[in-house]
Amino acid sequence: MDIFYFDILSSTNITALDIFKRNMNAVPLAVCAKTQTAGAGTFGKIWHSVDGNLHVTYLFRLDKRIENPSISLMVSVVLHQTLCDMGFDYDMRYKWPNDIYLDNKKCGGILIVQDKFDDCFILRIGIGLNLTQSANTHSDYPTACLADYYHYIPEIDDIVPVLGDNLQKSMNIFLNQGFDFFRQDWLNRAMFLNQHFHFEHDNMNFMGNFVNVSEHGHAVIKIDGVEKQFSSLRFIR
Repeated sequence: MDIFYFDILSSTNITALDIFKRNMNAVPLAVCAKTQTAGAGTFGKIWHSVDGNLHVTYLFRLDKRIENPSISLMVSVVLHQTLCDMGFDYDMRYKWPNDIYLDNKKCGGILIVQDKFDDCFILRIGIGLNLTQSANTHSDYPTACLADYYHYIPEIDDIVPVLGDNLQKSMNIFLNQGFDFFRQDWLNRAMFLNQHFHFEHDNMNFMGNFVNVSEHGHAVIKIDGVEKQFSSLRFIR
């Protein structure tokens, strides 16, 4: 895997796609930046990026489009396992579908983008992880960084290649066996499981219990005793 490092970019996600367009054989690849001026989050939000934190996008070629929720759940598991394998056993938790939490505070996020090119699909996996600074200081939710709780923080240059290798291996498992291979590991660290919540879906609010994730990564919500699956959903609390 070729890895491209930059001091500053508008977005690692955009740059990864630009590199691919210039050389469509340059896959898989990774783009990492110390800072981003326009890092992207979900629901059109900006991911605030500061030096000392991890900002990286991995790009893979696929034969077909994949269910989005299941990819981000798989990536959460691989990210945590990679850090554990490197000797950093952080008590991370996963918030469906793409957030990483520490002590009930957001410390990371995953952005999944799939693009169609000729006879293939391109998968971009964007990962932001607060290592040394709680970047989203103006957010409406509490944030944290690993350095708030742990003395030893991995070096970015060490994380990026190891995580890339693990993602590549895990993508092969994912494509052959599906999300179900990673599902229990995700559930073991799931936030808000079996808790009562307000949710938002298609501009409608409702209450229910988050009880499970499906084999395709969909959130399973029990509403008035009936379980329903959602591929997109916001937890409001």
